[in-house]
Amino acid sequence: MENKLSCDVIMDLLPSYADGICSEETKKIVEEHLVSCKACQASYNAMKQDEEISGLPDLKADSPATAKNTAKTASPKISSASGIKIDEQEIMKKVNRKMHQRMLTNAIIGIVVGAIILTLAIFFFKPGRTLASTDYLVTYENMDLSELAEHSFQTYFDYHRIPQNSILVFEDGKSLDDCLFILVSVPGYSNAKVAVDKEYLSKNPQICLVTIYSHYAISEYRDEVKEEDGKNILYVDHVKTPIFGSGQSSDWISVTTIEMCHIDDVNA
Repeated sequence: MENKLSCDVIMDLLPSYADGICSEETKKIVEEHLVSCKACQASYNAMKQDEEISGLPDLKADSPATAKNTAKTASPKISSASGIKIDEQEIMKKVNRKMHQRMLTNAIIGIVVGAIILTLAIFFFKPGRTLASTDYLVTYENMDLSELAEHSFQTYFDYHRIPQNSILVFEDGKSLDDCLFILVSVPGYSNAKVAVDKEYLSKNPQICLVTIYSHYAISEYRDEVKEEDGKNILYVDHVKTPIFGSGQSSDWISVTTIEMCHIDDVNA
């Protein structure tokens, strides 16, 4: 039973002994045990199978008395199970050194990742500068959509065939598969063409081209049509510049949009 217990303790010490990070006293204890224990010798050889074991000292040459004379006098830890003295100072120093190196590496990685995230957040989420109403001008031009459609000879029964970057206009609740689209070009609006359903065109023949002019680049704005006293009033506000490139230009910069109704006045 005692030999079994000693073997269990030696098996716990073998990894540190094989790596050369145990104290001299622990080393002597392990070597004395390996001389007489074939099972622990086999375990040790398995740990060192990829290395040459020529550096293993002559275990039979060292006696217990020699082991005591060469042992360190550092503060030992005593195992209550076997009475064997184990000096862990050197082991703990190496473990703490590795832990500190790992913590330093993780801290550096965390700082770099945090800086990248902060930069991206500033770039993508920081709002642009809101322009005063005196910094931009809004104009509008009403057009007869049915007249524009008369000059178009392109009709599409299948909306999947409509060119990309086209605005689809049809009644709410109607299926796209039931629409006959007519592709209309709006003068002054080069961003896209309007693909309007023929039935919608007969009910809503009006269209308005709205243009916002400014000496600043415009990244976003808010517009809303409100009916007041029987008139359609277009409200434009929250006109903002982009995060970068928001400097004033000597030339007019414009953005255009289309309102599918007749506009009577603009409030900007």
